[in-house]
Amino acid sequence: MDSEFLAKQKEALLAEKKSLEKELGTFAQPDEKIKGDWDTKFPEMSGGEAGNAGEGSLDTEADEVEAYEADLSVEHTLEDRLAETNKALARMEKGEYGKCTSCGAQIPKERLEIKPEAELCMKCEAKEIH
Repeated sequence: MDSEFLAKQKEALLAEKKSLEKELGTFAQPDEKIKGDWDTKFPEMSGGEAGNAGEGSLDTEADEVEAYEADLSVEHTLEDRLAETNKALARMEKGEYGKCTSCGAQIPKERLEIKPEAELCMKCEAKEIH
């Protein structure tokens, strides 16, 4: 693979990494104990405190828990995408970028342009799906 293409791909991967980390940072924080893991911030329950109790406070708490559960799902999706991006950057550093991690074949540039983090050729990915 030529150096110009690799530089373009690295730039795309770094931009994706920055974007994913920024999006995760809006509702989660990096876990200090587990590398690559993020923890969704649990909402501070505003209702139900002394002086604030009432029907509205239970509805508010239920809404906050529902939002937290939705954020957890998004967190896992973004974490997976970030992990794939980081793996692609690591393969690039090792000089292994663009080679299928399953069969060793060269992944076509067209595929890498569409999905810079791709680690499998289309043949191996099709096998994995089935």
